[in-house]
Amino acid sequence: LELNNYEIDNPSGFDTPEFILIGFGMLDVNSGSVFADTVEIDSLILQNVKVTLEVKEGKSNYNALMDHMAKLDFGSSESKTNFRIRKIAISGIRVEASISLPGNNHIEKAFEIDNIVLKDVGDNSKAGIARVTAIIIQEIVKKALAESRNKLPGDVGKYFNEIGKSGLDKVTTDVKEKVESIGESLLGGDKKKK
Repeated sequence: LELNNYEIDNPSGFDTPEFILIGFGMLDVNSGSVFADTVEIDSLILQNVKVTLEVKEGKSNYNALMDHMAKLDFGSSESKTNFRIRKIAISGIRVEASISLPGNNHIEKAFEIDNIVLKDVGDNSKAGIARVTAIIIQEIVKKALAESRNKLPGDVGKYFNEIGKSGLDKVTTDVKEKVESIGESLLGGDKKKK
């Protein structure tokens, strides 16, 4: 399965239209497991990923996204299918940071972050589509925030990192189970053979 130019919108109130843009994705599915309770995936490759992290009036778009997902109710649409993914590889990650500081100061900075590799997702616990999607988003943002300390000038990186970290704390089990619609779009709502 392939994915091209997939976007997750930025929450309202922020300037940039998209939060994450995935240029290309490829999912290598074990076709024999497509109709099983646990779908076996050899690899999920995401390339040319752009994430926009924005702080405006002391609030970050990442926190706003987590707040929004926590309020949604996808109960009836949640899939019972679990995924076991041997490898998730995310490469070509570009972060575009936009920070509005007090006193009409505004900083914009783009930087690249290292590739992310996750192994054996879903081996020790149930990993539905919602959980897989939340893990991917969390890992990208966590890496971007960690590296922003060194990429942004002065204390701005530290400030940006602290604002964003409070959002990471909101990725609870409850939130992970409520991102079903984003996840269905990311990996495809219908199970398909490769």
